[in-house]
Amino acid sequence: MVESQDGKTVYLGTGNRARIYKVPSDVESTTAEAVVFADLDGNAVYAMTEGKDGLLYAAVSPGGNVYKIGADGA
Repeated sequence: MVESQDGKTVYLGTGNRARIYKVPSDVESTTAEAVVFADLDGNAVYAMTEGKDGLLYAAVSPGGNVYKIGADGA
C-alpha cells in the first residue's frame, strides 16, 4: 500500500492477480470505492512507491519485474 504524494489517493497492491487498486483517501467522500488501476503480469505486487516524477513504480513476482505506471494506469 502507498499513498500518493498529494495525499488524495491510496494504491493497494494485491496477491494472486498482481492488481493495483486505486482508492480516494478522502474519508468524507461518498463515492470512495476501490477501482482496478492496473492489472500487471505476475502473481503478486510486493512493493510500490511513487517517484518524484509522479509515476507509480510496482515490483511484481515472480521474476522481480518493476513496472512504471502512469496516471492512466498504463
